Amino acid sequence: MTSARSIRSSKRILLSWKHKAIIALIAFLCVQAVVVAIAVADRVPPTVTTKDTTVQFGETLDVMPFARINDDRSDATFAGILVEPQAGTTVSDDAKTVTFERSGEYTITVFGEDESGNIGQGTFKVTVEPRPQPDPAQVATGEAQPDVLPFPIPEGAIGPAGGVYVVGQDVPAGLYKLIGIGERRGRVDVGKIRVLKHTLQDIDLNIAILDSLTVGGDFYGAKWVYLSEGIEFELDDATVMVPEDAVPETLYTQVHLDGMYCAGIDIEPGKYLIQPRASSESDAGRWGVAELFDFVVLTYVQDVRNGSLTYGDETDGGDEVWVYRGQFLTIDSCIATKISEDS
Repeated sequence: MTSARSIRSSKRILLSWKHKAIIALIAFLCVQAVVVAIAVADRVPPTVTTKDTTVQFGETLDVMPFARINDDRSDATFAGILVEPQAGTTVSDDAKTVTFERSGEYTITVFGEDESGNIGQGTFKVTVEPRPQPDPAQVATGEAQPDVLPFPIPEGAIGPAGGVYVVGQDVPAGLYKLIGIGERRGRVDVGKIRVLKHTLQDIDLNIAILDSLTVGGDFYGAKWVYLSEGIEFELDDATVMVPEDAVPETLYTQVHLDGMYCAGIDIEPGKYLIQPRASSESDAGRWGVAELFDFVVLTYVQDVRNGSLTYGDETDGGDEVWVYRGQFLTIDSCIATKISEDS
């Protein structure tokens, strides 16, 4: 009997252990299920649905009608935007509106955040239509006139205050547009830049000074320059300096004021007819076309195209010149009129 009781007692102890193991397992699985449910709920970001849109040049885009933020468990709020490319755009302080200063295609990423701090995003494309241009036929007949101020001074411009600047300390390296507002001999569009010091050490051939060794000096109208790291230069108090991403897009199809024009920003790319115009200072017109690479230090003269026109010569019908996107057209006592699209 003792043996039987021992066996029964042993069985009761074994059964009790199984019950405990099962209960512990069930409890563990329940806790795991709760933890997983909480973790999943906490990690699901809100969804941002968007739709593409097209705006006219100069319009301000309200972002919110083109993006909807939803979350299935809590309220989600707008958390900001990212505009690419950023050049030529201005985002409002609340990040809900964008102003475009250049035509083209942009991608806007909209961010939404839920109460748990999860962030979702969605993107949409914005197509900015080109700035309307006057009909060339109406310009030729005098019914319409091209803009007479091809060098507007935008917000974000440096000066006119004069002074000495060091690239990399006072201003970042990059492409800049200089605008002259000084007066000399009856002209009110004179500017001046003077390079005080620059080094050729470790210079990148693709980002050298645009005008290389001739970057300094007086100019009329506007002048584009690339300023490399370490350059020390001086501006007079009648020269405005504008970073490339702050230069408004004008895309003229006809220009007549002396200066340098960037194709794709100042003027439309394409073929231009260059003709001389009457000038009290010169009896000839001059033009030039160049690329940033053309002005690399020590090789800045390669592939530069230029020409001259005699004013009053009835046999001189002008020069036809291609100016491709990213190239720079310089005119002096000339009128440049677009006659063909960029291929």
